[in-house]
Formats: sequence, C-alpha cells, structure tokens
Amino acid sequence: MNREGKAFSGEVIIRAIASLHERSNGLGGGFAGYGIYPDHKEDYAFHVLYETEESRKLTEQALEGNYQLIQEEPIPTRQIDAVQNPPLVWRYFLRPRMERRISSVEAEEDFVVRTVMEINQKKEGAFIASSGKNMGIFKGVGYPEEIAEFYRLEEYRDFFTQAGLELEARRVNLASGMKFLFDGMVNGLTHARYALVATKRGKG
Repeated sequence: MNREGKAFSGEVIIRAIASLHERSNGLGGGFAGYGIYPDHKEDYAFHVLYETEESRKLTEQALEGNYQLIQEEPIPTRQIDAVQNPPLVWRYFLRPRMERRISSVEAEEDFVVRTVMEINQKKEGAFIASSGKNMGIFKGVGYPEEIAEFYRLEEYRDFFTQAGLELEARRVNLASGMKFLFDGMVNGLTHARYALVATKRGKG
C-alpha cells in the first residue's frame, strides 16, 4: 500500500507472492484489490463466479429485484494452461433498493451481507466472492501467480493489500461479532455464515 495514496500496478504484489511458490499447495490462491473502481466508488462491486449461464441468469434476477444495476460485465481474464474449465466470472456495480429491506432498522451494510449469504447458500452454481465498495477479490484454484495471470491483474493500477495463500484457514462465525472483516469492505470473504481468514500456520 502506498502511504501517499498513489495507485500502482498489481504486478508488484504478483512478483512478491510468486517468490513464496513452494509454500503453497496450488489448491487456492487469491488477491484483494482496493481502489480499483474509482468510477464506481460509491457502488457495491459484486464479484460473482458462476458454473453455468443458467445460474448466472437466476442470480441476476435475484439481484435486480433488490438492487439498482448501474453496470454489469464479465471480469477480464485470459486463457492459461494452469486454469482448466474456469467458471464464468462477472462483476456488477449495484446500489441497494432500501425499500426491499426486511425491516426499517436494517442497515444498508446488513442488507448487502444478507444478499451475499442468501445467494451463496441458495443459488446453486453461484458464489459471490466479494461485495465491497471500490474493491474486489480475485479467487481461484491454482497457485497465486497463476490466478494473477488468469485475472490479468498486472493490468490493474490499484492497491493490493492482501494476497491469499493456502497456509491455514480459520472459520469465524459471523453471528458471533465479526460481521465485517474490514471497514469499507462488506463481507468480502464470506461464504454462508463463515469467513475464511488466511493465517500463518502455527507450529506443530
């Protein structure tokens, strides 16, 4: 992260994390980019992975009923040998329809969290990887540098502050007080009721 707030290419963190190749098992890698959508910094950026076109259509119907769709598009990727049969990866810039809240006291952030949980639990073949403002998570099966190549992250000029390695994951029950992982990032790493938080593997 640049202390002066300057944007920089994702290539820096890609080179850094590639040097730790031997510490990963190739079963999962990911990057979180911050400040990557300045033109939509007030919109919630949903990064969604789909198994089929049908799952995409059904999920989009659910989103359109609860959000104003500002823009939607496939996330740019490139074909590489290391990533076989990739999912459909899509991004949406959304604004909540607050009249669709379950109660008048439901906060906007809670509304978004509920959307993520419901889709990840109930929509077969769809997974929301991130849902924050002006940020996005890029996840996949493979070594981190392969995931970076697949998502063309070297083309982004942004703040990359977290690189994912399959070292150890702790499950944090979101109902037990850790509802949000970061200020300004709404439930970005959530799957159902749990967040997977990468931690350094302990001894033994």
